[in-house]
Amino acid sequence: MKFDKNKSFTFISNNSEDGKNIISKNNLNSMTTETIVLFISEEKFLIKSDAAISIAIKLNPLFVIFNILFIIPKRIRDKVYDYIAKNRYKWFGENESCDITNEIY
Repeated sequence: MKFDKNKSFTFISNNSEDGKNIISKNNLNSMTTETIVLFISEEKFLIKSDAAISIAIKLNPLFVIFNILFIIPKRIRDKVYDYIAKNRYKWFGENESCDITNEIY
């Protein structure tokens, strides 16, 4: 969220009331909390690699080059996403507190 200078995104925790309502309403209960969900509209959302690439592009126009990643089959991109998500704390460390102080950013 610290890279979102234009405040383009709103963060809602999966464990908050709003998060639980959105998850239930969109039938995302089978998704783990390790998965990012980007809502484009009330009915349309992106998950995993689709969401990560779309967020990167929105955060920095120079990242438009990441559009090329969409030519890789989603199944493969999502496997890479899952691998990175699983190992991110090992590679980058884990904060003792969340940088996002409010549930809704």
